[in-house]
Amino acid sequence: MTISDIGSIGEVVGAVATIGTLIYIAIQIRENTSWTKRQALESVIDRVISWGGRFNDNPDVLDIYLRGSSDFESFDETRKHRYHYIMCERLVACEAALEHEKTKAIKSESTAAIERIIRRELRGNGARAWWGEMGRELFADDFSAHIDQIIRETSPHKALNPDP
Repeated sequence: MTISDIGSIGEVVGAVATIGTLIYIAIQIRENTSWTKRQALESVIDRVISWGGRFNDNPDVLDIYLRGSSDFESFDETRKHRYHYIMCERLVACEAALEHEKTKAIKSESTAAIERIIRRELRGNGARAWWGEMGRELFADDFSAHIDQIIRETSPHKALNPDP
């Protein structure tokens, strides 16, 4: 066996090792992508669950949310800000979910559910007033335009009844 033959065998072994390495890297990337998608969905689910917990744990928070959704404009500045932070938290989570969908981290069916949440959040006249007065300026331009489109497409429904 000549040095040339040994060199040729070395090249074949190197090529096989390179292919093996590329296959391994592809598998790792696929697993990482899958894990990232699961994490994105779990993050959205955790945020939605925490909203319910906050409402259940503190009736005042629920009261401000319900009253603000129907009649934000009647609030004093303190209540307006409390409602503002409730709505910001809820819509920031929705915005994040829609961003995850752009990268395919969340499937379109989950995004459709987020769209329904957004429509529900903005169905009351108070919520719409909040959006125009305080909410719109806090979000990315593309998300704000999306919310504006939803508001244009949907007629205001009867606001949430704040009294049980």
